[in-house]
Amino acid sequence: MNGPSPAPPPAPPHRLVAALQAWWREPRLTWWVLALLAGLLALRKPHALLAPQFWAEDGSVFLIEQDQLGLAALFTPYMGYLHAIPRHVAWLAAHLFDPAWWPACYNGLAYAIWLAVFARTFSPRLPLPHKPWLALLFFVGPQTGEILFNLTNVQWITAFVFIQQALIARPQNWCQRLGDLALLAVVGLTGPFVVALLPLFAWRCWRDRHADNFAALIVVSACAATQAWLIHRAQITFEHQHATFHFFNTLTVLSRRLLIWPAFGPTLAHDLPAIVICGLGVAFVVALFGAAWRPHPRRLLRLQLIAA
Repeated sequence: MNGPSPAPPPAPPHRLVAALQAWWREPRLTWWVLALLAGLLALRKPHALLAPQFWAEDGSVFLIEQDQLGLAALFTPYMGYLHAIPRHVAWLAAHLFDPAWWPACYNGLAYAIWLAVFARTFSPRLPLPHKPWLALLFFVGPQTGEILFNLTNVQWITAFVFIQQALIARPQNWCQRLGDLALLAVVGLTGPFVVALLPLFAWRCWRDRHADNFAALIVVSACAATQAWLIHRAQITFEHQHATFHFFNTLTVLSRRLLIWPAFGPTLAHDLPAIVICGLGVAFVVALFGAAWRPHPRRLLRLQLIAA
């Protein structure tokens, strides 16, 4: 008596499904990926693009000082440091567009910068796992929308460029080499974050001693020294800087800003008791360090991200 007939082989996946599965295994930037990211990003704050307006220092500082100082505004610090990208955008808008289009120019270029940072996540030179999730994490978390699509806060998204460049593979040609250094210079002169993230480039240079890492460290160090000197020279202080230091309060503020607010939104960040916020934050950081220190092929990458 014959046995049961063998089961038929599973049907091959649809061509589109197979293409998506192949892309997910090896993500790369394509036009449809860029369009999808652009659409999802625009949905977070559509009125900034459909009915653009100046936000905070967009008009009261960058527009006015461009009108008063011209090119000298590019080298004029505000709040103790330089703002290269907003100053250049303000200069370009004033020379290329009718004033009625200035808000659209400001917000549109800020939007393009956000999108460019996402796109760089998919660079084949950036050895990061789960790139689609990393790109989405830039804008799917709870937030008020204040930092989106305005020149005033463009420094917050460009700060991630330092992390990307601290992890990116060595350039293979002069186009990549010069592009990397120019990117570091522009971003380094667009906010104070270069001062805090300078150790990442020193660490990278110490670990892999070659000319490209030394060049990157020189550019970042020069930008950090410039911004740090301007900050020190400005001597800007706030009332809370003179308050008595409290260790518990410091842990609570860090936990609220780094964990509760990004993960659960501003309501819980303000309404939860301080002891709960502090406990959750400390537990999260301890677990994060524990996971990063355990033996793993990506241990060094995880430690670099935690350091950042």
